[in-house]
Amino acid sequence: RNVFIIASTVLECLDNCKLFESNQTILRKLGVKLVQRLGLTFLKPKVAKWRYQRGFRSLAANLQFSSGGLIPQKIENVTVNTGEEEEEEEYDIPGEVENVIEQLLIGLKDKDTIVRWSAAKGIGRLTGRLPKELADDVVGSVLDCFSFQETDNTWHGGCLALAELGRRGLLLPSRLSDVVPVILEGLTYDEKRGPCSVGSNVRDSACYVCWAFARAYDPLELKPFVNQIASALIIAAIFDRDVNCRRAASAAFQENVGRQGTFPHGIDIVTTADYFAVGNRANCFLNIRGLGGELMRPAVCTLIEKLSLSKMPFRKDPIIGDWQWLINDSLQSLHLISSNSRQQIKESAVSALAALCNEYYCNEEGGANPAEQDLLVQYISGLQRHEEMIRCGFSLALGALPKFLLKGKLQEVLDALKKATSISGGVSFAESRRDGLKAVAQVCLTVGVNGEGSPNEFVCKSNVTEIYNILLDGVNDYTTDSRGDVGARVREAAMKSLMEITLLLTRTEPALIDANVSKRIMCSVAQQSAEKIDRFRAHAGSVFLALLNFDNPPVPHIPHREDLERIFPRAEAVTFNWSAPSQAFPRITQLLGLASYRYHILTGLTVSVGGLTESTVRESKLTCLEQFYHLTYGRDILRILLKSSYVYFFSSPNRDADLPFLRKQRNDLCDLMDVPKPQLIVKLNIASISTSINIVHYSATKVNIGGCSKLWIGQCLKETLVVDRHFKAVTNRLLTTFCESYK
Repeated sequence: RNVFIIASTVLECLDNCKLFESNQTILRKLGVKLVQRLGLTFLKPKVAKWRYQRGFRSLAANLQFSSGGLIPQKIENVTVNTGEEEEEEEYDIPGEVENVIEQLLIGLKDKDTIVRWSAAKGIGRLTGRLPKELADDVVGSVLDCFSFQETDNTWHGGCLALAELGRRGLLLPSRLSDVVPVILEGLTYDEKRGPCSVGSNVRDSACYVCWAFARAYDPLELKPFVNQIASALIIAAIFDRDVNCRRAASAAFQENVGRQGTFPHGIDIVTTADYFAVGNRANCFLNIRGLGGELMRPAVCTLIEKLSLSKMPFRKDPIIGDWQWLINDSLQSLHLISSNSRQQIKESAVSALAALCNEYYCNEEGGANPAEQDLLVQYISGLQRHEEMIRCGFSLALGALPKFLLKGKLQEVLDALKKATSISGGVSFAESRRDGLKAVAQVCLTVGVNGEGSPNEFVCKSNVTEIYNILLDGVNDYTTDSRGDVGARVREAAMKSLMEITLLLTRTEPALIDANVSKRIMCSVAQQSAEKIDRFRAHAGSVFLALLNFDNPPVPHIPHREDLERIFPRAEAVTFNWSAPSQAFPRITQLLGLASYRYHILTGLTVSVGGLTESTVRESKLTCLEQFYHLTYGRDILRILLKSSYVYFFSSPNRDADLPFLRKQRNDLCDLMDVPKPQLIVKLNIASISTSINIVHYSATKVNIGGCSKLWIGQCLKETLVVDRHFKAVTNRLLTTFCESYK
């Protein structure tokens, strides 16, 4: 009350001092603060009933709807008192208030940020004590600041004032249609002034307005403007040249995603373009900004595919060249695309290529035009590129080419794919070999089979052995890197390709499948069905049963077909769960009784016994030992376990990572058998073997070659020993010790 008495006098003195014309920033700032507090003394300290109140918020409700993109219902107590509700007490607004607001509006245009910021807060405080009509006039005056005749300072001050008004609920939803377009312009404000540009402070403050709106309004109020605000914030967060603007836009977008729950693809975008990710300009301009292209490339490729399938009249039209360029560019740019989108773009481009070639590259005689023949040469040369993802794309592209483009070039294509699928020194990238194996099968299915035909045009007896060798080498790919057993993807693709080509030959030229090839196929697939990774074991099992149960006609020369059909009844093929160790291993270990499969099943079981998954280790170990104890081929198994002349234990050289051998474990085995370290004298007592066996004298050492651990079994000695150890103890120790992986 004491201040009210002298407020008018102080305000008049302040006007006469002309503090806003002072060159000292601190004086102008303090002048603004004094003006706003003098203005507050003329108004009663009360909260306006007409203000927008969002009420209580439910974070759980927002999160529930944010993932689905739906609009949550209005569960809060949102109230906007209309003009029909009068103030509790009518009173006159002193004329000095108008002078105060005018000076604050002038303060919004000040050249220093701290002065504009103080003026914006003052406008918010005063507006909260004004009647609704006068407050709306204040909002209109603030909006007048956003004119192209005004400077960037005025735009900045206006944005700060709008943020304050919105945060306090003084900017009613009816005004959003006027405010949002202004804010969108503020997010892209950039004016050239002399040799430089200004406007970063305007863009930053516009982001602050969006952040304040996210906290102030109900989702239903902002629903009409969601797409506009979201797009503008994403553009600012990725492409703005100033780091503070990019971070402000990212923070505003994240706030809207969390509190509004209506921004499209909100969680995915926030995860990719978060506050810290957008802080690096190179990351924004080179990586994050590519997400738009990652959406457009598969969309355009799908459009090309559908237009081609629709037989649109574009033959010999220049647009076909543009389509082909786009497909090739998508395949050549895979290494520049994020890993989450590569597979989709690659598949879309390959599908579009197949449809495009079939519709527009075939001439009237059923052959390919000379210009299109260069396409095959381009893809073959692309298999020699150093970028692994480009090799992946071109491999699948070769597999998608139609028969008339492959005519006379089949052997050249197979040679290129063979080189692309081979493991060169130090190469651990398995995806290119995986796609190369897929392409081999697709090319063979495309050209067809003719036993007496040319190897340049058909799958025939001249090249079928080479094709099978390529695929069987893929089944033995055990490449590892920091991601683990990446060779499993190659083995999966190789098994599927083996199945497709074998069934093709069985239907058309079964004579091309000899007994040796059939045995190698079935044994290799059986080995994979006994290994430790559930998903790949299930895939191998399904391939194994598909080959075994195919009867149109049956696959020729399958070893022990009758025994296999007894172990794997046809009626259980659909319901049998290969992924469950408790179901798979009791059946798989029965193949130890079949001589053709014994070594390969032991190799697969060894890996499973040495795995890290408890259920896999338990089931494989128990079922394997059970077979050892009760069957009558102990001598054969022993010879496999203890092969002579420097062979790997249960393994070929490329299985190093699966069969490590630790020194401590070797010493434990020496203690078990009462022999000196590090040499072992194996003394076994096998009930089924009544005669003496040779002493097996070997040393087990950990040899590091190229970073791999290898287990060597030494030279057999020609001596005889009375066996005095039970086979069960040593076999159990062998399986659990020799095969245990590094922890």
